Amino acid sequence: MGNTLTAEISNFPVTFQDSEKQLNTMKSQIMDFHSKIKDLDVNTTSEANLVELYDLFSELYELVHSNVSEDIQRAVFRDPVICSLLPAIHKSYSSFFSVHETHLAREILNYDDPWGMLESFPLYQRYVNLIKVQVQNSTDIETLAFIGCGPLPVTLLLF
Repeated sequence: MGNTLTAEISNFPVTFQDSEKQLNTMKSQIMDFHSKIKDLDVNTTSEANLVELYDLFSELYELVHSNVSEDIQRAVFRDPVICSLLPAIHKSYSSFFSVHETHLAREILNYDDPWGMLESFPLYQRYVNLIKVQVQNSTDIETLAFIGCGPLPVTLLLF
């Protein structure tokens, strides 16, 4: 029976086998990321550890922005293990972003060249890319209402 199953699996189209491998890789990466943040209280992390937080959450950023098909995206969100980890990952990421923006706001307020400081910040390019996507997808918009800016409205400043 095992040989028959192996033969049947090897006859699946390569795209299915690749998709299954890609899904398993993503699942493994999500589980690994969760293991790193599950006991981490981002809100109590000291300023000295911000670089470590940037590195850690860059892993999540790369994973979220990996080039995968819509089928893989749907499969990821249907996976019960992944779904069980997402609330903790979201909470941790939200806390990280709040800490990040608060730190950035303090740095900018104390810097002689605020735009230079903003542009040198590790996540600056992500804000720029976000704005580019928003502008490209919103060509008909004439009025902008910005609500819920956080400690530092980088996106609003760039708009």
